[in-house]
Amino acid sequence: MNLEYIFGYHAHPADIPQVKLTHELINRQMRGAAEMVVDHTPVCEEQDVAIRKLQEAMFWANAAVARNHEHYIEGID
Repeated sequence: MNLEYIFGYHAHPADIPQVKLTHELINRQMRGAAEMVVDHTPVCEEQDVAIRKLQEAMFWANAAVARNHEHYIEGID
């Protein structure tokens, strides 16, 4: 297990348009899912957990982009 990789800072050049777009798309889709949960479920512990899990999924998806930004530099989608 590579702890340096897991816990390290993964900077990526802000000028890679596909990276920025991918982060924005991930965030927008997760927010839409969260809004649907809030709009169609009662305020309760289960709703809180659902929102937290969407937040967690957004984090991991964005981490995948940040940790592997070379994928976008090479032009692979």
